[in-house]
Amino acid sequence: MPISYQHWIAAVRQHLLLSIVAFATVIGLTIAVILFAPRAYMSEAKLMLRIGRESVTIDPTASSVGDKLNLHHTRENEIQSAVGVMQSRVIVQNVVSQIGEEIVLSGKPKGSDDSKGRSLGKMLSSVKGSLTDLISSIDPVPASEKATRKLHDGVFIGSTKDSSVVSVAYTTKSPEVAQEVVATWVECFIDQHAEANHTKGSFSFFAEQGQVIRDRLEMARL
Repeated sequence: MPISYQHWIAAVRQHLLLSIVAFATVIGLTIAVILFAPRAYMSEAKLMLRIGRESVTIDPTASSVGDKLNLHHTRENEIQSAVGVMQSRVIVQNVVSQIGEEIVLSGKPKGSDDSKGRSLGKMLSSVKGSLTDLISSIDPVPASEKATRKLHDGVFIGSTKDSSVVSVAYTTKSPEVAQEVVATWVECFIDQHAEANHTKGSFSFFAEQGQVIRDRLEMARL
């Protein structure tokens, strides 16, 4: 026999107090989560990687016509190599050293005032911090290593297929810190990428050789 509308009404009237308590509990928990749950802010940057001269090379086994390597394959390799460099420990340590271990671990700018926070939220954070310190005391880890691990696990770096755009995103408690981490990460990658793909002293060498050729040209014209 199907349950009719009258059966629902009768069931609610029979368990009216229980229904009110359950409804109030759900509403109360929802409001508590909205008010006291920690906020999370994400900052994202997108890099478009262009193929440089160092990526287009002549195949040593090619004929005299001058065949070149597959450009599409080279582009895919360069994108994956860039993502790998971004995720390297060297980049993470450089970001931690520039921003600071305390800021990375706390997720808040240096000197930020937490006194305006809600008492319940502060109490929960204090309890969580005490438990974390107690567990960490069993096997102590340096603050620099903690910051490195947190930054490495918290950042997202990836690119879509057949795309030259690489995304770098980081989520933390403060929008300022999230933006600073992403900006510093991009700067460190650009410095590392330039150092890896350019020979040190090459610019000064070619500038010097260019000047020598110009001097020879001027002497030849005389």
